[in-house]
Amino acid sequence: MMVSLTFAIIFAILSPCIFAFMNTLDKFIVSKKIKSIIGFTALAGIATLFFGIFIGLFLDWGNIGILEIWPAAVSGIIFGAQYFLYYKIMAGGDASNFSGLTYLYPIVVALLSFLFLNETLPYLAYAGILLSITGSLLLSARIKKLNGIKIVYLIGLNIVLIALYEFLIKISTTNLSEWNGIALEFIFIGATICSFFIFSKKMRKLAFQEKHNLKWAFFAEFFTLMAITATFFAMSTLSATVVSTIATIQPLMVLFFERATTKIFGKIYKNKITLSRIISIGLIILGVILLIFAN
Repeated sequence: MMVSLTFAIIFAILSPCIFAFMNTLDKFIVSKKIKSIIGFTALAGIATLFFGIFIGLFLDWGNIGILEIWPAAVSGIIFGAQYFLYYKIMAGGDASNFSGLTYLYPIVVALLSFLFLNETLPYLAYAGILLSITGSLLLSARIKKLNGIKIVYLIGLNIVLIALYEFLIKISTTNLSEWNGIALEFIFIGATICSFFIFSKKMRKLAFQEKHNLKWAFFAEFFTLMAITATFFAMSTLSATVVSTIATIQPLMVLFFERATTKIFGKIYKNKITLSRIISIGLIILGVILLIFAN
């Protein structure tokens, strides 16, 4: 089911806004609430698996075969594997540092879309992509502030995983309804995360120690559900490259939420607003405006 262009753009903007709030919430949870990132990741897997099964119970699965299922399933597996990288990176630096460098991934999405989906955009759109990505990179902290080269490598791997995840969502929306895709995505995210713990006694022990934080896992993954739902509906109409590029507003929104929630969560960030950051924000906004008008 395709949505109108206007609603698709709204969904494309909502998705990074919700993910940005999640970045801030997750940084708070990692910093203030949990002792074991690995243990909490298991709880997140349980929550996502529950949401996927719950949604799937209300859907029609007739005439849906492996050819329709595999893109959402593989996307879910990738996203599930990415959870471990995500929480590891979140523990190693500010949320805005993490999200800034990660937003090189639209370049990978654009390349995949061109090679496999024959997606091309007007020159004005590519100019917007360049401006938005440049702004996101400038908005992030310098690499030397990211606690070592190991974190940089993790972010690089994260870029590839996110690009593949969004590219496969686009493929899923071409042959499967959005809600079926969302249910499959969450089932496979949860199953992937939980599978790591089935075969590891140490991981199960850490998860059991974090069981009192299960409510936080469900709370956080509810926002994951909202964000991924918005992504699916945006992808149903817009090109994958456009959706991923609009998502470069996420570092900007992370910066906003980090400051807006300080009185509630306490100080969980280290960055300050500077002229360079104001310029970066301007580039992101200008790039997204050009991208939207080009479409």
